[in-house]
Amino acid sequence: MEPDWINASVGVISLVIILAGLVFKQAKELSDYKTHVAETYATKEEVKDLTERLERQIETGFNRVYEILSKRETA
Repeated sequence: MEPDWINASVGVISLVIILAGLVFKQAKELSDYKTHVAETYATKEEVKDLTERLERQIETGFNRVYEILSKRETA
């Protein structure tokens, strides 16, 4: 083999190794980010349940206020 081919081969192999390292680093960071999101943020189902509970509590609260005001008017 000629020295030029050897140098070119070494350069290509070095580039492939560097790029592979960057790809693995990005994959690790993405995995860590996905874990962070899963631990930190609520799922759609959790938000839906919370919204339903909040709606029920608001309705109950307004019913109580309505009952109090109705009793005041009759008294």
